[in-house]
Amino acid sequence: MVKKAFSHKRRFRLIAAGILAVGLVSAAWIYRGAPAEDGGGALGYEVVDGKSYPITPGESKSSEFQVERIGGKSAVAGAEFNTWFGSLWRGRTLATSVAILSAGASLLCFVFSSLRVAPVSAKS
Repeated sequence: MVKKAFSHKRRFRLIAAGILAVGLVSAAWIYRGAPAEDGGGALGYEVVDGKSYPITPGESKSSEFQVERIGGKSAVAGAEFNTWFGSLWRGRTLATSVAILSAGASLLCFVFSSLRVAPVSAKS
């Protein structure tokens, strides 16, 4: 029984190491190949504290007003969340997302590897 528990722990630790290695290599590859944020398709730029940020069509005040008029404040919050969540899967932020998700999955596998496995008893 001890041999199965060791095998279980070792297997999950190897899986955790593999997930982490593949995830970090993939994140580095994505980061290196992703273009820098250029603000393509921007309607204009907003200057905050001396830095300029592009304004996309969904972020304009008139667009926000229309969304609020049709769906209320919750629709505006939902649209902002949707825009933020969608931005996680493009460009260099995709690399960061992949690195964080792979580290989380690896940590989860490592935690599972340290759980004790109760031996299965056969009932006859």
